[in-house]
Amino acid sequence: MALVFGNLLNAQVGIFGGTSIYKSAYVKGFYTGLQIGAEVPRDDMVSFFGRVSASLPQVSIDTIRLEAIDPTTTFPSVINAEAKFKNSVVNFQFGTRYYLGNGYDYGISAYGGSIFEISALTVKRTTTESYDETKYQFVSPDSPPQPYSQRGSIFLVNLGLSAGVKYNFYFGLVYFDVTGSYNLFPVITNTLSRDYGRASAINFTMNLGFRKDIF
Repeated sequence: MALVFGNLLNAQVGIFGGTSIYKSAYVKGFYTGLQIGAEVPRDDMVSFFGRVSASLPQVSIDTIRLEAIDPTTTFPSVINAEAKFKNSVVNFQFGTRYYLGNGYDYGISAYGGSIFEISALTVKRTTTESYDETKYQFVSPDSPPQPYSQRGSIFLVNLGLSAGVKYNFYFGLVYFDVTGSYNLFPVITNTLSRDYGRASAINFTMNLGFRKDIF
């Protein structure tokens, strides 16, 4: 173990970062954000990488139905209010890259490989119109109805593929890559994330950035 750790400390490591777009198939809109990661070459034609990206919130506004907590004493028993839903995603990727062309260190090269991905999508709810929360609540259409939480999450465990291209300069390199992944199983925390989380079984990312190698 000490020998492996020592080899990693002395290995060539590339630190990279830039912009990222996360898109869920069949879901309107996309998430934009930043990504940062590290890449360790096994040799000039194969490397291992890890990356994390975080998005800005994607905001949608909808009219929601509020029901009286006690319809026998509250009139009207149902009202409508405008609500804002903010969805955001944090995405973790790990994988292997196989280079075609000049390899990891030099010139222009294409690369591709497999990825393992964990995505955490969060949805937050706020009501833009005031109402008496002691009399009304926002409930799900389940039977029996369940009050919606203010926040929920969906965790996706995915497998996929990546492909990209990079060009080395004397001061570092620029790269662009695309990944596609398929969800093996989702973990949904509550009814808010189930009904208002903007997630899909098929997901894509596009990443543009800069890498600098350290030794």
